[in-house]
Amino acid sequence: MRKPILLLLCLVLLAAGVIGCRSTSDFEAYRQAVNKTENINSAHVLTKFKMHMDFDSADLTAEARQNLAMFSEISGTLVEKFDRAKQISYVDGHIDVPGMGVDFKIYANKDQIIVLLPMFTRYLVIDKDDANPAGTQNQHKTEAAEQEDPAFSGLETKLRNIWNNVIREDNVKRTGEKLITTPEGDIRVTRYDITLTDAEIKKIARQTVTAVLSDEAIRRHIIANWRRYTTSSRDEQPTAPEIEAHLDKLLASCVEGINQAHYESFTVTGMVDRDGYLVQKNVRFKVTAGDREHFTMRMDMDIQLQRWNIEKDISIDFPPITPENSFPARDFRKHTPQLWEGFWDQKFWEGFSEAK
Repeated sequence: MRKPILLLLCLVLLAAGVIGCRSTSDFEAYRQAVNKTENINSAHVLTKFKMHMDFDSADLTAEARQNLAMFSEISGTLVEKFDRAKQISYVDGHIDVPGMGVDFKIYANKDQIIVLLPMFTRYLVIDKDDANPAGTQNQHKTEAAEQEDPAFSGLETKLRNIWNNVIREDNVKRTGEKLITTPEGDIRVTRYDITLTDAEIKKIARQTVTAVLSDEAIRRHIIANWRRYTTSSRDEQPTAPEIEAHLDKLLASCVEGINQAHYESFTVTGMVDRDGYLVQKNVRFKVTAGDREHFTMRMDMDIQLQRWNIEKDISIDFPPITPENSFPARDFRKHTPQLWEGFWDQKFWEGFSEAK
C-alpha cells in the first residue's frame, strides 16, 4: 500500500508550488505584481511556517507511530538574502520538530554551495560543476535561483502556466489597503485575497506533481545523483530502469493521495506595495488526506513570506573553506554520523507500509 510519507511529499510539493503561484481588474493587478516581483534582482526574504499534523490509523506499528510523531508539529524560520547579478545567496534557517531544533546555513555563489548542518562538524561543499555529472550547473533553488539549470530549465514556466490556467478572475479579490510592519518600517499596501476550492487546488496539485516527476531532465538528474546521496552500499544500488520504475510508482501514489485528499480551506493573501512589489504573502490551508478507512492524516499549514531591501546592494560574508574545515559532496555518506544514517535510509520508513 502507498506509504503515508508519500502523502506528505505530495503536500510539500504543493506548498512549495503555491509560494510561487500567479494569480488580475483585481486578477490582472495582482498578476502584474507577481511578475514584477519575480524579476527582482536583489532582496532580503523572511519565510516563517508552521505545520500541525494528526495521524489516525489502528494499523500502524509502534515504530511507525513514533517516526510519524516527528512530523506532528513543525515550525521554522528562513532568512535569505540574494543578488542574482552577483550570483550569490545566503540562507540562515531554523526548524523545530518535537524534541529537537535544527539550525543550518547555506551559502551559494556561481561556483559552490556551502552547507553547515548540525549533524556535521565541517562544511559540506558542493561544487556546482561536480554536482551534476553531465557538467551542468546545479543552482540552489530559492528566491535567488534565477540562473538556468538544465535539469530544471522550463519547469518553472510549466508550473506558472498550471496556476494561470486554473486560477480565474473570480478567485482574486482586492480587499482594501492597510499598514504593515517590515524591517524597513511601516508601509502601506494593497491587500489581495485568493481563494481556491477543493477541486481547483487538487487539479493544480495533480498537474504540479505530474510536471515535476514526469520531467525527463529531472529524472536524468535524479538517476545520475542517486548514489551520491543515499546510504546503501554500491551493490545495493538500483539500476536506472529500477529508479525509473520507482519514480513512476511515486507519481501514481502522489496522484492517488491527491485524489483522496479533501481541502477544507485554501487561501492566499498578497500585500502589494506602492512600487508594485508583492512584499508579503500568507498561505493557509487545511487538508485531510488518506484512504479514510485505514489511514488518515490531517494537516494545518500556515506560511508567511516577507520581502524588503528590494533592489538594494547585498553583501554576503562567505566562510573561509579549507581541507580541514570542509568535505566534498562525494564524501557525504562517509561523514554522516551513524545517528542520522537511519533517517536517510529507506528502512526508516518501512514501518509505514504496514498500515493496510
